[in-house]
Amino acid sequence: MIKKKVNLFLFPLLFLMMATALLAINTKDTAMLSRPAIGPDKIAFVYANQLWVADLDGKNPRQLTVDLLVQGTPVFSPDGKWIAFSAEHDGNVDVYLMPAEGGQSRRLTWHPGPDLVQDFSPCGKKIFFTSTRNAYARGASNLYVCIH
Repeated sequence: MIKKKVNLFLFPLLFLMMATALLAINTKDTAMLSRPAIGPDKIAFVYANQLWVADLDGKNPRQLTVDLLVQGTPVFSPDGKWIAFSAEHDGNVDVYLMPAEGGQSRRLTWHPGPDLVQDFSPCGKKIFFTSTRNAYARGASNLYVCIH
């Protein structure tokens, strides 16, 4: 009788241990990394809707955003000092800019439609983004420029 009680206790414990191991984040090879951007000395990527950077070899990953839900692909400035990205805050997707080393992000657009970063100008002073504002048809978007 005691042996049955021990087996009844061990089975759920073993099941719980196996489930925990299966649900753990695999830091060696995770498939949730998306939308990479390659800069001169770093890579930027989105993981769990947050912006991260790492060395070119993938070492030293650091999370840059916390309270923004990153949408679209991050883009490095030509000199690699800035990252432009689109993120949702308060239900609206806008263009943001932040230092590639980390720090405070700066919101560059405030339009109620989604503004999606596309690229920097070659001089690095302008950011190109697409938006559905003033679009001629549903689903169409226009190209815009903002200066930082």
